[in-house]
Order: sequence, then C-alpha cells, then structure tokens
Amino acid sequence: MLNKRTLGISSIAALVAASVSFSALAHNHGGGYDNDKKDIVSLAKEDDRFSTLVTALEAAGMQDALDKDGEYTVFAPTNDAFDALPEGALEALLDDTDQLRAVLSYHVVGDKIMAEDVPSDETTIDTLGGPVRVVASYGTVMVDTATVTYADIEASNGVIHAIDTVIIPTDYSAR
Repeated sequence: MLNKRTLGISSIAALVAASVSFSALAHNHGGGYDNDKKDIVSLAKEDDRFSTLVTALEAAGMQDALDKDGEYTVFAPTNDAFDALPEGALEALLDDTDQLRAVLSYHVVGDKIMAEDVPSDETTIDTLGGPVRVVASYGTVMVDTATVTYADIEASNGVIHAIDTVIIPTDYSAR
C-alpha cells in the first residue's frame, strides 16, 4: 500500500511540476495575452515596457504602418533598452526623423517570424532597414547584438519580440 501511495503522490507532484513549467513557458513566450483582435501598435501601447518605443514610432510617423493588416515581426526594444543608449542618443534620434526611421526600420520584418522559426545556425533576415544577423542557441534568440527577452507576443497582424538592446545600423552616427 505504501508503494501505491508513494507512486500516487509522485504522480501528483509530477503533474503539478509539469503544469507550473508549462505556465512559465507560456508566460515567457507571450502566453496569457488576449491579442486576437489587437494589432502590434495597440499591444505595444498597452504594455508599459514599450512606452519609449511607442513614442519613437509616433515621432517617426511609423505607427500607422504597423497598425494595418499584414504580417510583421517587431523586435521591440524595451524602455530599459532605450535607457541603455549613450547619453543624448535617444534625444538626438527623436530630433532627427530620418535617422529615427532608419533605426526603427531595423526592428521590423515584413513577415511573421515566431521564435521557434529562428534557426540554430547563424543567418540573416531582411528587416525594412536592411539585413540583421539572427541565431537561436540553447533557448535564447539573438538579433544582432540584442537578446530576445520575451518572445512571441502575437498580434492580429504579426508578432512582437521584446529585446534588451536597440539595434543600431552600422552606418548610423548621432548628430
């Protein structure tokens, strides 16, 4: 009888552990959002982590392009990513709409790419601003020098991946 009881307790413990693990995975990969009807811009506006990005999209006049039908992937720098820019860089970008558009374009892909679709071999993907290097390794997705910190936030017109670094084109120079 002790063996059956031990087996029963072990089974319940395993079920609880699996449930907790699945819940954590869903949270890390965008689960729990009710995104069926919301576009990328609407989701970003509702998420406090992306308020600086939303301000930048509005300043660049790019928010209208991302609230339309289509399939997009946005590698969305968090507020912390913008805060990590060198002093004065964000202000310089916000003052120069052309440069701001160029930088933000490196964060947008004209196709929906889920985290699981990123190959483990290093490859490049074409963003609206040009090619960037991507690689998935041991459960981490890297986009250029940025790490995806929260993946697969699905929207009606694509997907958002939160990143910890602003992707800066190699030809960018703050004025």
